[in-house]
Amino acid sequence: MKTEKRNGLTAVSASRAEIRKVDIVQLNGLTMYEWYDKQPDKPAIFINASLWDANKRPIGTIWENGKMVRDEGNGFGFGIAQNGGWTFAAPWDLKWMDYITGYPALIQDGKSRTDKVDNYVQNSKNKRSVIATAGDRLYFITADNMTIAQLRKALLNFGVYHAINLDGGGSSRLMVNGRAINSPTDNRRCPNAIAVWLNSEQTTPPPSNTHWAQECLNSLVTKGIITDPSQWDDFNSPVSSLTVGQLLALIDKASTYIQK
Repeated sequence: MKTEKRNGLTAVSASRAEIRKVDIVQLNGLTMYEWYDKQPDKPAIFINASLWDANKRPIGTIWENGKMVRDEGNGFGFGIAQNGGWTFAAPWDLKWMDYITGYPALIQDGKSRTDKVDNYVQNSKNKRSVIATAGDRLYFITADNMTIAQLRKALLNFGVYHAINLDGGGSSRLMVNGRAINSPTDNRRCPNAIAVWLNSEQTTPPPSNTHWAQECLNSLVTKGIITDPSQWDDFNSPVSSLTVGQLLALIDKASTYIQK
């Protein structure tokens, strides 16, 4: 697994040899932290996925559990085929297990696509989330304050071969071993997310995560950055009883406040 920051992008990638499993997971009303915290086998890389409609259903041509559940007639996207392999393709190119189209698709075969979506997504300078590939590596990328045109240019300069736009703005969140490495502003309950499990010891965060999270929180309190931990507690429970995922979410929220 490798982390890079260049061309205004923050990218985490893993090679096919490093990847044990990729899945598009349904969050079922949970935040990403809450979903992550419930998993006995935790993914190493975790990024938010589809935009959603008024009914909180993913937008685009969507496959879930081997069935097409939404057909918008076109698109280019990312999915896990029924044979288990992950790839980028059109919705009808393969029999998918799970699949999402980009909103919009950004790069295909090393060239910028010209797909356009609604004016806000297309032209606002906003936080962005992207899944992409180059060579044998799968990339998870975030950016700040970019239009779709700027994002496409940055991705081409970065050298990706395929890329699709995921939900951005307050939904943009890229987690590595349970910690957000971009600068999220919200803790939204997105409909789905993309998770990657790695081979060997890279699969799960170290056992010291609980100790690390509690120490970080204690340090913020000791330094006076958080004067009353309960004011940050969205979970309505004593800080001492929070799970690892909830502690990480609390620290992330405090850090975002400090950055403001």
